Amino acid sequence: MTGECFYRLAKKDYLLLLSKFFFMIQRIQSLYLLIASILGIVSLFFNLGQSDQYILTTIDLLQVNAFPKIYHAYYGIMIILIALAGISTIFIFKNRGLQIRISRILILLLTINISLFAILFSSTEDLTPGFSAIVPFLQIILIFLALRAIKKDEALVRATDRIR
Repeated sequence: MTGECFYRLAKKDYLLLLSKFFFMIQRIQSLYLLIASILGIVSLFFNLGQSDQYILTTIDLLQVNAFPKIYHAYYGIMIILIALAGISTIFIFKNRGLQIRISRILILLLTINISLFAILFSSTEDLTPGFSAIVPFLQIILIFLALRAIKKDEALVRATDRIR
């Protein structure tokens, strides 16, 4: 009898904790920004590209093969900064204007990052892009979706203010 009672209490506490987590991220733009930031952080563990002679990595987090590695710390720093800015944008939800500006800056930084990837891949032969080279495209799509949702929230707030 006591085991069943303990199970009910543990289940109730777990559901309460889970509901608090989901209510923390109650707006869709927060979810888009969170996924974009997580993708950026996860991309640090993968290669930018690979050739027959070498592997391009952002930072040496995983030992992949015996190939010599060329480190592009700039890309790693940019990915970390973009991920941190995306996470910080979630927490300034009361200032939607600033959220919109930061989201636009993030899209600009990701576009610069993609163009530098393109220059890097066009300057080297036999280089196949890795997962980390594809992630900025996904991040731009997610941040663009978040930007649209933030603008919809702003329009909704302005419409309710007009009614008053």
